[in-house]
Amino acid sequence: MATHPAIPELGKIFQIAYVAKDLDAAIANWAALGIGPFFVMDRAPFSQCSYRGVLADIEMSVAISYWGDVQIEIIHQTNNTLSPYSAWQNADTKGVHHMCILVENIADARAYCVAQGRELLLEAVSDGIGQFIYADFAKPLGCLVEFAQLEPMMPVIFDKIRNACQSWDSTRPRRPIVELLS
Repeated sequence: MATHPAIPELGKIFQIAYVAKDLDAAIANWAALGIGPFFVMDRAPFSQCSYRGVLADIEMSVAISYWGDVQIEIIHQTNNTLSPYSAWQNADTKGVHHMCILVENIADARAYCVAQGRELLLEAVSDGIGQFIYADFAKPLGCLVEFAQLEPMMPVIFDKIRNACQSWDSTRPRRPIVELLS
């Protein structure tokens, strides 16, 4: 019988994520707490994506900021494709949607989830960004867990976002992510 690592052995939590019906309102709420700016990608690109094993064409906007060293992500799905995001938005659920764990090997994370009997809700690839799996950990964690194997350029971009957040002067809480890419 194969043994699998405990969840902390797969990687560390680096992100807490929320899903919002209104992205601008969510950004404004976080900014009112002094957290920002949020860098927004208005059409997050999935080159491959399946929800519960069925191909899915999910269109969404993603906003990223930092609260100290913890990345805060806000997702707003902009189409009606079935997904973990649309289910959350349609149910008008509030609170943490998922926590993201950075992993070195997405296949190991997938094997862990399967061995634990966790439902794999979403599996996706985003060219230039990375590979992702969302697994149902509602019991016992109360939210989903995303496992992410990132492309080498992503930590560089995240560092730029974190640096911008450390020196944020409360102006322009919403910024296009392309500001960081030039």
